[in-house]
Amino acid sequence: MWYSTVMSAHLISLLFGISFAYPILYLVSLFLVAYFFEQRIPKLDFHRACLSIVTILILNFFSALIVESFDGALANRIQHGLCGGFLALVVCFLAIRDSKVVINKFQFFVFTALVVTALGVGNEILEFVLQHYLGFVMSTTIEDTWLDLISNSIGIILAASITVPFLKKG
Repeated sequence: MWYSTVMSAHLISLLFGISFAYPILYLVSLFLVAYFFEQRIPKLDFHRACLSIVTILILNFFSALIVESFDGALANRIQHGLCGGFLALVVCFLAIRDSKVVINKFQFFVFTALVVTALGVGNEILEFVLQHYLGFVMSTTIEDTWLDLISNSIGIILAASITVPFLKKG
């Protein structure tokens, strides 16, 4: 294939798939968190939002490169932990920070963990549909789904341990 000398198909799909999904997650989370915690809907700071989206895209690029440097099952674990758990929580952190919604660290952890877990479960449902109804081979065993969700959870915990100290006190 034309891109085999530069990037694999897996890397390209990872880059483009998440590169579209995570900026959308950022924008939705920016307003969802205010609604969820019954606070004023934030006025969008265009420059700050653009900076956050560029940060997300840069983190996504380096995450994809890290995943691509591994093979097989380990690559899949790292993909779900780094791109599925860690990066998704960082996206939520940026949205909450940029929305200026006042929440405490516990609320942040629970809210973001639930959002990112829901995304992980949604991803696994999508993998099931693609495999069961469209014939894509996403995994060979049911254990892969559980390992993916565990990897997402580990990514959530690691990202929360890094981002929570940066939350401003309400």
